[in-house]
Amino acid sequence: MPLVATLVLAPLQQAMAQKVDPADAAVLSLRQAVTFQDSGVQHTLLVSLRALKDPAMRPIFEALVKAPEAPLRIDGFLGLAELAGERGADAALLLKLGDPALRTVVITECLGLGLLKPEGIRALLASTELTAYDRALLVAELNRLHEPWEPAMLGDAAGSNTAEVAGLAAIDRKSTRL
Repeated sequence: MPLVATLVLAPLQQAMAQKVDPADAAVLSLRQAVTFQDSGVQHTLLVSLRALKDPAMRPIFEALVKAPEAPLRIDGFLGLAELAGERGADAALLLKLGDPALRTVVITECLGLGLLKPEGIRALLASTELTAYDRALLVAELNRLHEPWEPAMLGDAAGSNTAEVAGLAAIDRKSTRL
């Protein structure tokens, strides 16, 4: 038994005795952060990178927006929006996400984090690509911010087959602020 323990533990002890290069550790952490994993562990790492609000992270976030996996694209977009500061999320980039379900998730996250500013909301509402749900959410946010909006911004949300969208649109219509 001692021979087996020596054969197994000796390489482990040698590896533990070696110093870790901080640059190598950072590269490994970045690779883990930008590699999709079913466990979602990359999200925690990306939230940490986003929290740095370091402009040097912009190329990483830009690459993530183009990733094939939706969770990476979401974190990439949110990272860019957080770097934008007072300008808020880029409405044109949000519309380029293409996938309506992904766009809805990003809109919801941006609203929750305060990353969509009134100007960006209006730019989104000018698009014909939004779902009725997106329109109702965005108009509700303008209303919450006491920003002016027009019933036409709701599009066909009031006629939606989804009760919550139609209801939200109806409430928004009653509280119009022009």
